[in-house]
Amino acid sequence: MNDFENYKIIIDSIFGNNTARFETIDVKSNDSNNILGALNSEGNFLEFKENFIARLKRLNKIYSIDDDNRLSLINQINLIADKKNWEGAFAELASYDCLNQELLLSNDYLKKEIDLDITFDKNLTYSNQLGKKESNLDGFFSDYGVYFDVKCFKDNINEILNKLYKQVQKKTGLKFHIDASYSRDISYKEFQLNRNLLYSELKTKIINKPTHFISDTITNLSFDILWKKGHITTVGTYNPFRHAKNFFLSIFNYTNKLAINDPTLIVLVVFPWFNSTINNFSRNNEILYRSLCRRVFCQYKNLNTSMNEILSNFKGAETIFEVSKKISGIIIIEDTSILSTDSDKINATPYIYLNPNADNQIKNTLFEEVLKNLNYKIYDDFSFDNY
Repeated sequence: MNDFENYKIIIDSIFGNNTARFETIDVKSNDSNNILGALNSEGNFLEFKENFIARLKRLNKIYSIDDDNRLSLINQINLIADKKNWEGAFAELASYDCLNQELLLSNDYLKKEIDLDITFDKNLTYSNQLGKKESNLDGFFSDYGVYFDVKCFKDNINEILNKLYKQVQKKTGLKFHIDASYSRDISYKEFQLNRNLLYSELKTKIINKPTHFISDTITNLSFDILWKKGHITTVGTYNPFRHAKNFFLSIFNYTNKLAINDPTLIVLVVFPWFNSTINNFSRNNEILYRSLCRRVFCQYKNLNTSMNEILSNFKGAETIFEVSKKISGIIIIEDTSILSTDSDKINATPYIYLNPNADNQIKNTLFEEVLKNLNYKIYDDFSFDNY
């Protein structure tokens, strides 16, 4: 039984026969992904299997009545089988599980579950300023009028490097194991902008079969190459404050997701299989999250920097600070389903940060009580740190 066949059995057993639909996927291939591979791995990833299946069962229970929401949920569950989209789909499922937990834990089904897959008129978000016809958001707390959109907090540098390695191997016909040493908090943009140069450098130098070389393209980047079986040890430095400084502007890539007149949350999901950088050593994760959010909320408070300086396709006259005020808060969810031994738990821990400068405030509203009832690790409204 291949990974797709196994996943189909899991879905259909929970949601009903023929729920699994993989029309755009070659289900006879072995072109799978981390999630499907783990679910079909005999004797391995037992905790993850139990936790993932328990999550699907909880979501099935929550979305058992509303046909529109159930259809949207099932679409995301099917996307888990997609090689390109599984990360975003997994992040959404983790968020729905986590943010619906007040409903789950209280068993109060008079309360409304989170509505899924919301489409906004372009004039109600910043879509118009970005040349988009409309904006789609992932969730809506209809009882409270609060919207949110879910994104992966990804380690894109590692993704770029792995694709480059495969590309170089295919081009040169050489087989090798390669790993990089670099500062783990380096800006993703530096790798993105220099990708072609880095590819040319790797392709040129690898032909001579070196065991180590220092990149001429990106500072403090080096490679160790193994041509036979063995082990490679690499070194990477990390500073959570520098990571926040290098990463925070990427939050504004989601500007078209911000409702202008309603509270909107950005939800970032951290999961080891699409982010190997973030760690809780010396509370690095907590330092990163708070520093990142504070930069988004407060850094441009006393500046008139135009939004189109960081988003060149933004056609509005708004400043970065004016746009940032439409972010009511950022919730960072750490998914712990890989190793958790308690499948009855919602294995997703939220870190909640509210924007003290938001136009559409959540603080002192009924919805704030919803957030406070989540099993959060950190809750911060920056009341005394807004400068």
